[in-house]
Amino acid sequence: MSAPRMIFDVPPGRLRIDQTGRIVAATAGDHRYLSGGGVGEVIIGGRARQPELTRIAGDADEVDLELDAGDGLEISVRHTVAAGWGWRIRLANATQQELAVDQVRLDLAVGEQMIGHPIAAGAEAELVIRPGDGGGPILAGRLTTGAIAEITDAGLLTGPLRLPAGAGFVITWQWTWYADAARLLERRRGVVPWPTVRTVGEPIDLRSDPDAALIVPDDLIGVDGTLPGPAGQITELVADRAARFPIEERSARGTVRFSLGWAPAAEWVIAERIQHFPAPAPAGPAGTTADGILLHRALSAGTAADPDDAAELLELIVGALLDDGPATGLDATLLCIEHHRTGSRDLLEVAVDWLLRCDRIDPGLGFAVTQACLARVIRGQAIAPIIQHAGTLAAAVPGRPDLPLDGRGIAELELLAAIHRTLEQPSPAFRARLRAAGPYLGSGEVAPARPALAATDQAALIAVVRFAEEQAAAAVGRDWAAPPSVLAEAAAGILLDEVAETASTETLAWLALAQL
Repeated sequence: MSAPRMIFDVPPGRLRIDQTGRIVAATAGDHRYLSGGGVGEVIIGGRARQPELTRIAGDADEVDLELDAGDGLEISVRHTVAAGWGWRIRLANATQQELAVDQVRLDLAVGEQMIGHPIAAGAEAELVIRPGDGGGPILAGRLTTGAIAEITDAGLLTGPLRLPAGAGFVITWQWTWYADAARLLERRRGVVPWPTVRTVGEPIDLRSDPDAALIVPDDLIGVDGTLPGPAGQITELVADRAARFPIEERSARGTVRFSLGWAPAAEWVIAERIQHFPAPAPAGPAGTTADGILLHRALSAGTAADPDDAAELLELIVGALLDDGPATGLDATLLCIEHHRTGSRDLLEVAVDWLLRCDRIDPGLGFAVTQACLARVIRGQAIAPIIQHAGTLAAAVPGRPDLPLDGRGIAELELLAAIHRTLEQPSPAFRARLRAAGPYLGSGEVAPARPALAATDQAALIAVVRFAEEQAAAAVGRDWAAPPSVLAEAAAGILLDEVAETASTETLAWLALAQL
């Protein structure tokens, strides 16, 4: 049986389903949050197949369809839109013997220019989708029945299932629109915390079900030295080493499985990295600007294992910059922060000369402008020429950033943040880039963004948001569900958990600048 394409109003959005029962799109305004979906590939006994539609029917507020997946597996799907949008899938064993299903994939394609925040933890799963410009509304899909093992770019994966004769397994997914991240978080209830990664020694809060069993590794302890707190209360867990730990909550609704991670502090990672730098040699290569920023940070923080070698190597790097002249914003930033550390007037003068001639917006430019102005104020020198020149560059920044956000957009945000230190109200260009940065910081959602920024761009964004904390807090309002400094700190932990040992020196240099 066939039916015409169906369009349902699910305020503030719309859901479109085609004549085969597949999702065509979920939209709100000009944004397409989902660009496709439905029951996808089924794997039984190692053989993949696409279920065949056998029946479809629809009315004013629901669509029902039945599919045959072969080997006795029958699938029923229902979309309901009477109260929000519900998506119910029942997998039924129509045979007289147990049926082992390797995997069922529920296709979901996130729309272009959208950013997803997926989490799959068995009996707890969700997919938060928001526009790449950081605006609203936000579409959140949450598992209310069943279990999801993984969420990929292709969709939701069930994992292995064993269905007794005549039995079924139900997956229910409820979609809800939220005006902003704050309202999304106000209504979120779940075991998986935000964030799932902290710096070593910092606690992670778990809100467990009073009727559930919380399974925690023996070497992961409570903040007070014990494990579970009173039933239903928040349990604070902490680790004394960088690692990931598996966590389980077992209850009547099923098992929730996820991991908590503790990342090394940026200062530790930087101190470890500079130990592998080559010994200083006047006849050899001096090292990169990123190397110099790491050395500067280690010397300033007192974490360099050999301060004399670190200072000598840094002097060679800075000396090369003085000879050749800075070529990038990060070059100028290094000269300025080294001026603060050493008091050398030459470093500041060379940096300022470059800043007044700079004709492009470079990563590091905003930091260099701020550090140069700070140094000149301390020395009793005029800063107006620097501010005016940087303001001219900032005035040419378009009101809206290119999407998805990239290194150029982050550099523009950095310069605008530097200029906004002298302004009472954030400009539309600053606000627009800050909003576009929100999804990559989480804005309070559980899961990191997908697609993610490259590691160096993510580190730069973390540094810029910390740098622009006061202006950012005034600009974002309810667009973000947590203060900018909290989001940047959480994002830094997540990044270091992923790349502490493999990060480029440039990535670490941005995390060093985030400590200024």
